[in-house]
Amino acid sequence: MPTEWQVATRKRRSRKAPENVQPQLYSSQIVDSDLGSPWLACHVDNEAFCPNIASSHTHAQLAGLMQKVKVCLKDVQVSSFLHKFQRLWKYVGTQSLPVESLDRRCEGSFTTASATELVIYGLGSPAGGYRAVHCQLAFALFLQTQLPSLEQTCAFDPVFTVLDKSLLNEYQIKVSEQDISGRYLAITPTLFYMPHCDCHLYNNLLKANWGPHQLRKIAILGNSFHSYVQRWAHRSKKDNADRPHELLAVSASGTAVELPVSEADFPVTSAFNDLSLHLFPEWKVSQLDMPQSVTSAPQIIC
Repeated sequence: MPTEWQVATRKRRSRKAPENVQPQLYSSQIVDSDLGSPWLACHVDNEAFCPNIASSHTHAQLAGLMQKVKVCLKDVQVSSFLHKFQRLWKYVGTQSLPVESLDRRCEGSFTTASATELVIYGLGSPAGGYRAVHCQLAFALFLQTQLPSLEQTCAFDPVFTVLDKSLLNEYQIKVSEQDISGRYLAITPTLFYMPHCDCHLYNNLLKANWGPHQLRKIAILGNSFHSYVQRWAHRSKKDNADRPHELLAVSASGTAVELPVSEADFPVTSAFNDLSLHLFPEWKVSQLDMPQSVTSAPQIIC
């Protein structure tokens, strides 16, 4: 059974929401008193909302979204998916995963203890009502608790609404207003959580950090690169200009160490399917024909 973890939310005063506000719950779920445990502490702060949407109607919407995330937090915590991921995460933290043989491991790559940033791309709109998005957000909150040196969490998705931004703010996730199409230059060790993103978003991120000393700083938790290699193997040569060259190069060559994350029969099948953690050990990346320094790239400003 996974150990408990605490979700960090904004500190709030003890004012109550209007009595006639009833949080909107999933019709198939009942939020019971057990969800009051510390790691599920989610409450509505009437003074935390964006001033341009501060209304009792919006308060009710935000309360409903936070209740839905509560349900998904519990689903994630008790899942076999999380239990298996925690075992994988422990090995990444100690860099004890064999790459090709027992005498060669993941030296010189991202470690969980060193990461100071968590960047979330492609989450989708929590206000859109899709349960998979709520589960992916719940998992992002878990990731926050697993990075001991974490200084900030940033997120961007062009579909975020004002309500989405208020929700993310409750969980200490800063929302960027700058669309850089994934071209984020990691200054410090950074975990990128990118559930179900387009392959070109991953490729833009790789291009922005192209180089052995730069790629070692990042880890990408997102769709399997190997799956993309298989899909592009059957594409016509006329699509060559649109090919995600960097992604295909690091995957096909084995430069990216891909660690599949089993969804383990998670009840929401579209939440964590085809998920892999990708690491880039410097000793492997240096074997690629690539520039020794990266070109300048935009960076999220949170």
